[in-house]
Amino acid sequence: MSGPARESSWNRWGALARLLGLLVAALPVHQALAQAAVVSCPSGTNSVTFNPGLTNEPQDVLITGETTYSLCATVLGPRVTTATWSVGPVLFPGNSCDNFLSTYRSTLTLQWDTGETSTVLFTTVKVALQSTTFAFVQTGTVTSGKFAGNRAVQTITYLNEDLENGCNSPSGLTRLDGPATLTIAPLL
Repeated sequence: MSGPARESSWNRWGALARLLGLLVAALPVHQALAQAAVVSCPSGTNSVTFNPGLTNEPQDVLITGETTYSLCATVLGPRVTTATWSVGPVLFPGNSCDNFLSTYRSTLTLQWDTGETSTVLFTTVKVALQSTTFAFVQTGTVTSGKFAGNRAVQTITYLNEDLENGCNSPSGLTRLDGPATLTIAPLL
């Protein structure tokens, strides 16, 4: 082949090579979208217990917690409707009402209603929301299981009054209960 026919053949091969390059470049994006999930669990309840009860004096405290989520909605990804997780007892040395779980890292395993699990590595920060409430905001990544590779955010809210009343009681703060929310979404 020579002349215009050869140029046309090269143009077609060039166009095909560019198209293949675009497809290969888009492959990781396609794979990431295939694993992306958007799950919102706006209705959860959390209970945490302290043994011995938290007081104003620092001491080693065993902490046990459990959260149950209902009414989960899946916008993107496999459908789930409920989840639970429990932890502990875990020893927190030198804990008191003044430094109550300020910032820490933890690994939680969520059990979904499908029988599958998600393991999440969280960093937790205590945040004052208003004069009446405070929250633990946990952000992290699903490291394995269902929704692996996605970001997770969990917020657990408590009343300041419950904390103060418990800390000032003779037995210390032995239990806190509060609402919780969970969101799982793609990493940006």
